[in-house]
Amino acid sequence: MPEAGEEGGENWLSRPDRDLADRLARQVREWLDTGFPLHKGTPRNASAGDVMILVRKRKDLAGLIVARLHARGVPVAGVDRLRLGAPLAVKDLMAALRFARSRSTISISPTCWFRR
Repeated sequence: MPEAGEEGGENWLSRPDRDLADRLARQVREWLDTGFPLHKGTPRNASAGDVMILVRKRKDLAGLIVARLHARGVPVAGVDRLRLGAPLAVKDLMAALRFARSRSTISISPTCWFRR
């Protein structure tokens, strides 16, 4: 598999964005290969349909994440399958997170939810 940045046309994305896309794709592939136990309902291992990667905006990084997942053989629905920002409950949740972050010295980051 080519290293990050070797593929044509990706060098205009920052190195941290390319590294993040690589780490996400590796992590999801590892979950599918080694098993990530789900305990709600009947215990089972996660499948590709159980994983959702949320990005703030569907721009270049989202497309690169999808490309990296495809390159690792992870089935991906794509970036235009779901509009999560539209429901009122999601807007309320995002507002609550922004409020909590503004009142705290602790940064809230989705990257902290991944095992290393």
